[in-house]
Amino acid sequence: MEPHLIDRFAAPDVGAEPDADEWNYARDVEPFLGRLSPGEADTVELFYRGGVSKRGIAKMLGISHPAVIHRLRSARARILQWKALPEVTVRQAREDLHGILSREDVKILVEVTYELAQAPVARRFEIPAQRLSERWARIRAAIERAQIEPYLTLVAAVPRGRKGADGSAQ
Repeated sequence: MEPHLIDRFAAPDVGAEPDADEWNYARDVEPFLGRLSPGEADTVELFYRGGVSKRGIAKMLGISHPAVIHRLRSARARILQWKALPEVTVRQAREDLHGILSREDVKILVEVTYELAQAPVARRFEIPAQRLSERWARIRAAIERAQIEPYLTLVAAVPRGRKGADGSAQ
């Protein structure tokens, strides 16, 4: 989100709807903005950093008020999931999972759990969604057989059998 847009629209409008339990932007929101979709990130940034009401955001972005509410709820749910996940680096995972997963599978594991979805990772790795889905099933099964924490927690966080925004399996 461009800073000038936030400054331009930061004044709360009449009838602003305050958030019941406000988050600290720098601590609770900003670290996760890059993981959200552009639409969610813009909405979240306007709401939490810019102080713009939900109705104001709808007007600014040209979307409906219910769409703003959906974006905020969806983003908040994903941020809460990310905050609850253990922090794992690719390097640490390679050491912990040596002999259980290949180097590329470790990278896929970390990336998929970072996104909480397979579709963005399939695009980034340039792997057809179906192949990544099959590979993810093998990765999940290997982690479940090995019973190694925190990786059990990570694979459990990724939803099974959902469709991504592009219609591909996640």
